[in-house]
Amino acid sequence: ETMAMAMAMMLIGCTAVFINSARHMHRSITESIRLRFENLNLVQSLSSAKEQTEASNRALQGEIIERKRAEGRISASLQEKEVLLKEIHHRVKNNLQVISSLLNLQSRSIAHPETLTAFKDSQNRVRSMALIHEKLYQSGDLARIDFAAYIRELANYLFRVYQSDATAIKLRVNVRDIFL
Repeated sequence: ETMAMAMAMMLIGCTAVFINSARHMHRSITESIRLRFENLNLVQSLSSAKEQTEASNRALQGEIIERKRAEGRISASLQEKEVLLKEIHHRVKNNLQVISSLLNLQSRSIAHPETLTAFKDSQNRVRSMALIHEKLYQSGDLARIDFAAYIRELANYLFRVYQSDATAIKLRVNVRDIFL
């Protein structure tokens, strides 16, 4: 009977060990399955975030390409306008020079002093317009024109034109720096 009792005790002990091992195994398997599902959810979330990021990157790359194209069009337009402005300046300058030259040629054949004075005045007006045009063209910033420099240059030009050798008049221009 002691032997049967010992065997029963061993059987109970082994059963208890097996049950305890089965419980630990069950917990481990359950935890492993739970972690597996959490990992799947994380992988899906990361995959979704990666797809959204890639879509955003593609959209941004498209915007960058479009902006570069727009900058290229703006740059080409600006260059075209600069060429056009230079051409207009050249034509205006030539036209003013032609008018001045025609007035000069015509004035050579005029004997009447009052008519000659009228022609010279017209020539000086054309030269004044040419000076304004030249100041506009030479200005780096068309929004700010150095008006004081223009006044000084115009006054010096007119003083030289109308100055007679007999007079000892000196020109003094007193003008503040003004930008228009």
